[in-house]
Amino acid sequence: MWLFHATQNEAVRALAGGQVRPAHVESLAGVPASGVSLLWRSPPEKWPALPDAAIVEETQQTEFLAWAVTYLKNWRPFTSFCRVTDRQTFDRLLNPSGESRFDSRALGLILGEAMMRAPRRQLMESCWGTYSFAMAKAQVVGGDIMLRRVNDRWLGIMNLLRRPFDGESYLVLALLWSMSPDLGAKAFGTREWSVVIGAVNELVETHRLGKETLKQLTGSDTRLDAFVDAMSGTREQRVIAFDKAVAIVASTCGPLVGGMLCGYLANSLNPGSLEYAPLLATVSSKFPAAPIWYGFCAGLNFDLGLLDFANGAGWRIVREIRREENPLDSPRCDISAPELRLRASGSNGPFDASRFIDGIGSVEIDACVTTQLEVVETVEAQSELFRTPEVSEVLDELDTAVARVQSLKNKLRATLNPKQSNGARRAKRR
Repeated sequence: MWLFHATQNEAVRALAGGQVRPAHVESLAGVPASGVSLLWRSPPEKWPALPDAAIVEETQQTEFLAWAVTYLKNWRPFTSFCRVTDRQTFDRLLNPSGESRFDSRALGLILGEAMMRAPRRQLMESCWGTYSFAMAKAQVVGGDIMLRRVNDRWLGIMNLLRRPFDGESYLVLALLWSMSPDLGAKAFGTREWSVVIGAVNELVETHRLGKETLKQLTGSDTRLDAFVDAMSGTREQRVIAFDKAVAIVASTCGPLVGGMLCGYLANSLNPGSLEYAPLLATVSSKFPAAPIWYGFCAGLNFDLGLLDFANGAGWRIVREIRREENPLDSPRCDISAPELRLRASGSNGPFDASRFIDGIGSVEIDACVTTQLEVVETVEAQSELFRTPEVSEVLDELDTAVARVQSLKNKLRATLNPKQSNGARRAKRR
């Protein structure tokens, strides 16, 4: 690789003026941690030639991006061309340990969250935009350190884009992704959450819930026991038992416990697959997180049916999660999360949303962890963009013009077909 090392403003000014003369290096050993290391995978033959990566300390990245946005105006967004990351992350990506921690639980969570977010016909598209996909990719390429950073940046982007995201559903995902320790006792300190956390531990260890745990979850209601036992019968018996059990859950449980139980019961119909996902449609409004729990339980009881679900969606997810990443490869995104935050702040000019196609933009949450995010979520938010007096006036003129065209069309029809027109008027009088 080829390296040019300088201070932040010197590096950006050198790029803007085409004065960079990188030197070939085998590694970054001996390169100072301070400043900016601009890296090219192959020697830049002519200018302009942006580097493939910029190594900057995490605490200095916002300042560096501000310099880049100011002086490199022809390359916008800057991080769609050059990956900005820290030294530790770069070294880990360049020399991976070879230990892949991706497992079927992550796959189940991705599919379950996608089912919660979008209709089945849009499932595959929705998978790439889930919190769980970003977390699964981070787990594979960056380990625990990147997991925490991706979690924090994800929440920051949700707030930045004013994206509606059910708070309790996020807490469920955070719990299942083991993000709970740092979220505070206030979120998970209630008795309900304590019981749910205990149930999750039991599910991880035994892949099932015992009768005592079911009693704790339902407040000593034992009516579910018989229906859980009936899950070993024929297909018809299982579906009937499921419907009756879900009716009990809907009448006795709140959203948190109810969502968990509905997802668990759906998986009990055929453990390890998502075959019975459509049955959750009847409770989706009351228990929005039920598909997440269904996916989690299916992942614990892994079966090839999970990979085959939705025309092989699982196989494609595994392919993308396990795809080898090189930090010197060109970014596959429209913008990085830190630059998106910087541009949206307005301190360096408005963010150019034209790079987002059909309301969907690819954002690199962290190095080599790219996700799809919707910029405008609701019809109300979209219409708000057009509520100006000038637009309203034009729309009124358009309505008048359309009415005039329709009137002329009727007159022309009456002129060309006078008999038919007279008959129509007589029929109308009758």
